Amino acid sequence: EIDGIIGNEIVDVTNTTLTRTGTGVVGDEFTVAVATEGITANELANNAVTSIKITDGAVSSNKILDGTIINADVSPTANIAGTKINPDFGAQNVSTTGTLTTTGTATIGANTITNVDGTSGQILTTDGAGVATWEDPATSIPMGTAGSIFFSDGASGLIENNTELFWDSTNNRFGIGTNTGLLNKLTVDGSIRTSGLTNSPGTTGQPSYRFSDDANTGMWQGGNVDFLRFSTGGVEAVTIDPSQNVGIGTATPNESLHVANNMQLDGSFKDKDGDTGTNGQVLTSTATGTDWQSVPTIAAIGMVNFLADPSASPMKLKGATVTKSGVGEYVVTFTNPRPDPLYNIQLSLLGSRADVIRIFAPTLADAPNLTRFTVQTFKIQNTNNTPTLTTSTGGSDSHTHDITIAESETNLVPADASWYFTVTDF
Repeated sequence: EIDGIIGNEIVDVTNTTLTRTGTGVVGDEFTVAVATEGITANELANNAVTSIKITDGAVSSNKILDGTIINADVSPTANIAGTKINPDFGAQNVSTTGTLTTTGTATIGANTITNVDGTSGQILTTDGAGVATWEDPATSIPMGTAGSIFFSDGASGLIENNTELFWDSTNNRFGIGTNTGLLNKLTVDGSIRTSGLTNSPGTTGQPSYRFSDDANTGMWQGGNVDFLRFSTGGVEAVTIDPSQNVGIGTATPNESLHVANNMQLDGSFKDKDGDTGTNGQVLTSTATGTDWQSVPTIAAIGMVNFLADPSASPMKLKGATVTKSGVGEYVVTFTNPRPDPLYNIQLSLLGSRADVIRIFAPTLADAPNLTRFTVQTFKIQNTNNTPTLTTSTGGSDSHTHDITIAESETNLVPADASWYFTVTDF
């Protein structure tokens, strides 16, 4: 400034970059301004325009040269709405770690996916013509109840049958044929076929194989190899040892069959030959085993005249009756006639009222027959005679003597007595 007037020294502002206004006098001084669109690349130094020198929102799309924005020019945090992408992604792959959302119908190639929400249990399915929609499956996946196990119905569907197949997820127990009363890991209502089971040894009071309503009755092993045991009511009832000896009432059997208590046999008992024997035979031990053998049967037995008192004559008889026919004479009559007279009679005396007992049969008709026999009892009496010696004199010459001795005599006197009899037959 030389003359005190601002701007009158400005001359020759004639290009399109700057403009001059005013007359150059006081009050209307010259002013210089940048003409509209007067700044071109020629007026800007290279790399001289920075972001801070540009007003926010001042750069419009027509100020950006087409095709000049590259991937590096876009901030990773930039939020570009899908509506700002025109017309589409073309053949480029689209990748996202977030949610891909659309309010319209999604088209993938020639296929269209609906934007309508499906209902619970529906599946996304195609009609075969490129349209995918939410539909109920041919047989929908059922919700079932807690513990249900689903299986195929053979028609592309799933079904459940809790009364036949059920899993108790609360107690971790499985039921086949039932869904109630599941007290064990596996409960089966029905028959089971298996090629083998491995079980615990068990105890007397808790057998390995027991019953749901009787826990102390069943079969077990007991930890001893090759033993098999059976319990009833918590008591070891039957034991089979490694030698195949069977014990009933004993845990240590010594023979093929060892019975520790009483035994009752309602059926047949066979000997070593497999014979069951006939009525009345006795099982007899032999050197090689046992045999059924016949033994005499008692046809009649009794005790007669216990007091040897003819007035009382108490008796105890079986299979016969006894009648006193005279002193020391009795008739034994069978209750049932014998099949033949070839039976055996055994007699014995009691006390000293009689010395001899015998079968009386003076004639063949009196011999023991099919219905009776006769018994006699006697007392022995001796008649003593004093022996006498009689000799004849013969001088001093050699001679002989005749001696006569009168001997004592024995007599059988009938006498009542107490006696026993036994009649056996083959």
